[in-house]
Amino acid sequence: DVVQDYTALLLGDFYGTEGALVDHRDNYNKEIDRIEKRIVDLEKRAQEVKDQLTRSFVEMEKAQAKTNQEMQFLTKRFA
Repeated sequence: DVVQDYTALLLGDFYGTEGALVDHRDNYNKEIDRIEKRIVDLEKRAQEVKDQLTRSFVEMEKAQAKTNQEMQFLTKRFA
């Protein structure tokens, strides 16, 4: 009886530890997956912001070019 109890105790500790290790590994894997998804989301958002800023800059350049043309016209007209 003592040997069986001791064996059961050892096996219980071993399997319990194994289960805990598996749980920790699973939790780490889930956290890694969450972090990787967050990175993908942030990279996508950064690209969207970059694209918007690029479009805004191009529009600003066009507006400035138009203003410069109008200014040249007015300068020639009233000079």
